[in-house]
Parts: sequence; C-alpha cells; structure tokens
Amino acid sequence: MKEFLSRQYPNFFLWSPFVFGTGIATYFALPFEPYLSFPFLFFAITVIALIIFYKYSSANIVSRILIISLLLSLAGFFYATGFTQNRQSNLIPHDMRGAEIIGTVRAIDYTDDRVRLFINNATIIAADGSRFYEHTPRITIRPDYIAVPGVGDKVHMMGSLFRPGTAASPNAFDFSEWAFFNNIDAVGFATEINVIEKGKGPRGISHLRDVIRNNVARHDNVRAVALSESLMLGYRRALPQEDLEAARISGIVHVFSISGFHLMLVGGWIYLFFYLILRLIPHLTRRIPVRNIAIIPTIITLGFYMLLSGANTPTIRAFIMATIGFLALVYARNIFSMRSASIAMFILLLYNPYFLLSAGFQLSFAAVYGILWIFRDRKYIVRTRAQRFANGAWSVAKIDIISTIFTATFIAFHFYHIPIYSLIGNILCLPLFAFLIMPLVLLGTLSAQVGIFLPLDLAAHVYDLVRVIIHWITTLPHASVMMPKMSGFSLSLLVLAMASWVFIVDKDDQPFYKQPKYIIVVCCLIIALCSLFMRPRPVFYSSADNILVAFRQDDGTLQFNRGRSAPHRLIFGSWEQSNWQRTPDVRTPIRRGFDGERFTVLRTNDNILFYKTPNWNLAYVWQFVPLVNNINELCADKNLDFIVAPFDIDAPNCHAEILRGAFVIYESGRVQHVRNNRIWHR
Repeated sequence: MKEFLSRQYPNFFLWSPFVFGTGIATYFALPFEPYLSFPFLFFAITVIALIIFYKYSSANIVSRILIISLLLSLAGFFYATGFTQNRQSNLIPHDMRGAEIIGTVRAIDYTDDRVRLFINNATIIAADGSRFYEHTPRITIRPDYIAVPGVGDKVHMMGSLFRPGTAASPNAFDFSEWAFFNNIDAVGFATEINVIEKGKGPRGISHLRDVIRNNVARHDNVRAVALSESLMLGYRRALPQEDLEAARISGIVHVFSISGFHLMLVGGWIYLFFYLILRLIPHLTRRIPVRNIAIIPTIITLGFYMLLSGANTPTIRAFIMATIGFLALVYARNIFSMRSASIAMFILLLYNPYFLLSAGFQLSFAAVYGILWIFRDRKYIVRTRAQRFANGAWSVAKIDIISTIFTATFIAFHFYHIPIYSLIGNILCLPLFAFLIMPLVLLGTLSAQVGIFLPLDLAAHVYDLVRVIIHWITTLPHASVMMPKMSGFSLSLLVLAMASWVFIVDKDDQPFYKQPKYIIVVCCLIIALCSLFMRPRPVFYSSADNILVAFRQDDGTLQFNRGRSAPHRLIFGSWEQSNWQRTPDVRTPIRRGFDGERFTVLRTNDNILFYKTPNWNLAYVWQFVPLVNNINELCADKNLDFIVAPFDIDAPNCHAEILRGAFVIYESGRVQHVRNNRIWHR
C-alpha cells in the first residue's frame, strides 16, 4: 500500500478537485439540512489546516494522503454549505391564480414554441389583494398571442404563478433545487402583458443579446433564425424539439447548443484572424512574438462571446481552459494537460458548487479528461500529406470513441439512455457543423444586423442535410438503449472507476491482472452495475398533492389515473423514465382498472381504485364524497395496508396507513418519501 500510494502522490493534484467535489456532493445528497453557523469560517480553518499539514507534516505517506483527502473533502462540504446558506430565496407562499405581476424584465429565453421572461424586483398582487414584494419569477408566454417586451422594460402582467415543484420521485430531478440556484422563486404563465415603461440607458449583455436576436428574427426563414439563436446566442431550445430528440439519439446533441466545441471553434478562428493581421505589421513582429500579441484580443473576444451566449457551464469551462492554454503557449508549456482541466474544475466549483450536479459540467469534464488521456503520450512525427490526413481522421475517430465511452455514464444518469450510433453521427455531422454551419451562422448573425441574411439561409440548407442524417440514424435498429434509473452510489463508483483508469500510475513490469489500477476499476464497475440493474423499481407512484398516481402492471409499464394534467405535465415522463420505460406520445388513463397475475386494479362504483399486489393492498380515492362515505369501511378493512387521497384525512384509529405527499411504494411494501426539507424547499 505504501509503495502504491507513493507512486500516486505526484498525481494527487489531479485527484484534488474530485476529492473537493466529494464533499460538495455529500452536502447535496444529505436527507436533511445541516444548519452550521459560520460555514465559511470552518472552510477557511480547514484550508489553513490543509496548507499547514501539506507543507510541514512529517507523517508517513498513507496518513498524509488520508488526512489531506479528509481535509479537502471537509473544505468542499463547508464551502457548499456556506454558498447555499448565503443565497437569498423569496419563494411565494402558495400557488396564485389570477395574480398581477409588476416588475422589470432582466432576461429573455426563446424556445421553439414559447418565450420565457425572467423578471426582477417583481411585486405580486394575489387575487385576494395580498401583496408580495421582491420576487424573481419566470413567466412563460406564447408569442403568437402576446407581444414580447424587451429586456429592461417595466411590465404589468396578469397570469398565474406556482411554487417550483419538488422531485417527482426519490432521486429524480428536483426543480425547486434548480430554481433556487438559478435565482427563480416562482414559475408561471401570463395571459396579458402591458409595458408600463420602456427600458432606458445601458442595460447590459442581456439587452445586447436581445437586440441581436431581434435583428436576426426579422428574417422570414424560421430555421435560419433558430440556428442563430441556438449556436450564437445560446438559447438552448430554439431548434425544433423533434430535431433535438433525434440529435440526442444520434449522440450529437452537444453540437446543437453552445458548448466547449463551439467556443474552441470560434476561439481558433479569432486567434487565426488576429495572428494573420498582426503578421502584416513588421515593426511589431520583429520585437514581440506575434502569437503572444494575438492571444490578448482572442481572450477578450472569447470572454465576450461566452457572456453573449449565456455563460453556461461547458462554455465557462472551455473559456477557462482556453485561457490557461493560451498562457501555456506564451510560456512554451504543454497547452493540453490534465492539470489545466483540474484547475478549471476547481475554479468552476468555487464559482458555483451547484455546477457539480449539472449535466453540462459532468459531460464536459468527462469528455475533456478522456481526450487528454487518450492523447497523453502523443509525440510529433514527420508525416507525408496522406499520412497527416489519415492520422487526422483517426484522431477524430479516437476523440469521438473515447468521448462516447467517458460520457456514457453521465448520459445514462441524466437522460436514461445510451446512444449506440454516436460515432456515425459525429463523423457525418461534425465536419458539416465545424466547416460550414458554424462559420455561416457566425457570419450570418453579424450580417443580419445590417439586413443581409444570405449566410443564414445557406446555413439552413446545410442544416437540412444534418436533419436528414440524424433522423436516418434514429431509424437504425437499437439506435438508443434505455437505461434504468441510476443511484448516486452507482454514479460515484463509476466516476471512481474512470478517474482511477486515467490517474493511477502502475508498474510496467507487472501483468495487468496484478496491477491495482485494473483491480480497482473492475471492482467499481461490478459493484456499480450490480447496484444499477438489481435495484428494485417502485410499483406505485404519487405526486406531492396526491392528485396524480401511477400503478405498475405485470408487463412492467405504468398505468396512470388520468391521461393528462397541466400541473403535472413533467411528472408523467419522469416516472416512466424512472421505471425504465420509453415515454409514449399518448397515455390512456385507467377506466375500469386492469387485471394481472401479480398486480391488479379494481374500480368500484364509488370511484375507488383498489390496487392489489402480492405483498400489500392500497386504496386510492380521488373524489371527496366517496372518501367521506367510505373512510370508516376502508379503515376497518384489515386486508388494506395503505390509503391515498388528495384530501386531509383525520382517522387516528385507521388500520391502514394513510399516506400524504410525494412518495413511492416498492413491491416489498417499503414506502420512500420524496425529501422536501432542504433550504431550497422553503
């Protein structure tokens, strides 16, 4: 052990952001809120202790690594706690229909079929006359019926507001958590908008972004406008939903919205432009290396593009790594190194610890570490043109293969599927995006400001070819493999396996089956996969208000008590994905129940649904009058284990357990409630 850890110690810096992230992940995974006084003070003390121990400790290597890891993990935990407690949240006290909202538009997000307005300093007047101040709601409107205001405009709206919902089931996406860290304390829709006062004076990057978008939107080519919105301005759902779904199945969804791929392309063009321009000034080039001068305007332009595109996690990561790479170029160091990736990860986690849980953060760094690992021993070799072309093609294929392997875990965790033909999709589509669509969209977005839309039209024609390719890939057999819901424990083990594969250094004179790297990787994979595929699935789901429920049938599919429900629009797909089930286009609600050998639903004349399973029985009553008329009989039934209804039930001597709130029930009878006791739920 001592010899093994001694070999790994030089690589400990590469492990450090993962250890720091472990403390952050521990905070977010807790089932309760750890109310700590002065968490930033504890963070500072931990960091000071870490520095002192690292510099002056004479402990043996095992104790040294263990103590440093513990201190670094505690630092991450305290920092995430302090960061969360320091955020301000002003959740509305309850859902409000027919409310008035008065506030200032701070940003606008355009999607394929609707527009979302982010409001600052909103005053909300409820239907009963109650007033609530200093809110930041997100309001959805349909641009077909309501004129879209501008950024900076003060508006008066009529509509409905809702509190951000909790997770639909345990370990599912928690919208209230996401809204808390994105400064949203209410969501809703508007039926009427009036501009009280137009915005005046400088209004920041959001206003400039909106102005550029409006100039592009004057064009009548909807697809060309959507390309500019998606690839230049960072609106994530501007392209049609069917195209985004096809791109997801084809494994190229990362090129349909701004990511590190786009930032590096733009950065390369900008650097080349300034480099060639500066080469034309001989008096300057004789004194200072041109490449060093070209870096300054390149970094400034890239930073502006990052802000203009919305500054999402992958673009921030790419900007930080590009900046570090340019600095390495100045000092003649290795441009692409794992240390730069680790530094970028540390900076992002310090900027916002919640980034750790985002799909963009995880997918971006997984791909980067995989690419850096596969090219770690690359050396310059003199080649002919044909050899350079072949080597470039093979390098592109290797990048795609390793990116697919390293990101597959996170795609399965967040999106419940793994694309099978991503190599085909990337080989066919990436060159079209890199050499045709992106340059044309960039040029077209600029020329659209003076009324010239030809480049955008050309980009739309190339995009039509991409659409043909990705929709063809979706027709291939087994284009996308569904995956079961993955727990945080399984994800942690898979991340440990990937990190061990990349970072652990082994002896070259040992066979692979005796090397600790492969032993750790194989053990983590086996435990994670066993935990993933042997994990039981719930057989009954209930929403937080108990109005929407789902019953599992013998064939493994879910049957809902209703076919659609506006307040629960996102819950249907979430439950089906958690159930390892592909989301259908149409859902037929329970009419008369269903029969099965293991699971059965019987519907009585009183509209009571009796769910019978091998281990327990449940009664679901969705109407108030049948509940009042039958509650005594239901409570007296000794064969009944659970009662669920969307109403408060006062029955202290009831034989069955009365369940409230969001929860799931497993086949064994274990009930697991959705947690709602963290800061972002209050």
